[in-house]
Amino acid sequence: MEYAKLPLGRAQIHWEVLEFVPSRICTYASNSFMARGRVSFLLDEVDGGTRIKALVSGQLKGPFRVLEPLMAAIGRADRENSLRLIKERMESEVVGPSGQGGRRMEVK
Repeated sequence: MEYAKLPLGRAQIHWEVLEFVPSRICTYASNSFMARGRVSFLLDEVDGGTRIKALVSGQLKGPFRVLEPLMAAIGRADRENSLRLIKERMESEVVGPSGQGGRRMEVK
């Protein structure tokens, strides 16, 4: 469950994990009173690091559709923040062969 900050207050959103493979993929979805959405993070090992690809889709319902331009901007900012947090977490926990932490990540 997540509490989303909206222009008119907070909304409670329930997310369901649809697919999870550690270090490979995480997909979750929501179908709330105001929107339906799906988010996937795909991780691929690349030379010297990890590439993360975020796939996001969704649609506002009913009268909430008038908020689409604003919600699109909020969604982009949230996705960028999520990718930054994933990158920070992975870089702080991975130890290289010489005992040094971190892996280079390419975020798309």
